[in-house]
Amino acid sequence: MELAKSLNELNKKAWYRVLKAVFIVSFLTAQSLGFHLVRSRTEGEVVAPISFKLIGRLAKEEMPAYGGMTDEQAGRAVHQEGSSLWSGYVAKYERKYVIDPIAWYRQYSEIQRAEFCAVAFLAISLFFEIVRRAFYYVIFGKVFPPKKRRKRRTKRSIPAE
Repeated sequence: MELAKSLNELNKKAWYRVLKAVFIVSFLTAQSLGFHLVRSRTEGEVVAPISFKLIGRLAKEEMPAYGGMTDEQAGRAVHQEGSSLWSGYVAKYERKYVIDPIAWYRQYSEIQRAEFCAVAFLAISLFFEIVRRAFYYVIFGKVFPPKKRRKRRTKRSIPAE
């Protein structure tokens, strides 16, 4: 059973136009989901490791329970125990050293986020192109199906009266 000989013939069939519309909608949906997934995974700010070291050093001076840990481990332990304990040490550190110990920074820059979005876009596009080519292979037996060109109309000379 031959469905069509060329893409032009296939475009005339209603089921193919519906399938094409579904393909485009699913492609756009996958792209938007990929974009939002990348954006949500790369959002937010994190505490700089130097902040954990500074607060950990202060915590080790005051509390012997943190004595066996490195400065960074002690700072992370204080941060995990609760925000009130952490903010108390931040206030003490600010009074003692007159600098802001909490260095917040973006985990990913805008350029990195754009690069991740581009990679997701290319990966999804490649997947959908492979699906499209597989469909053409099933229908036509070729990965790149023939496209019959329409014959050009020739200009007819208008007879002079």
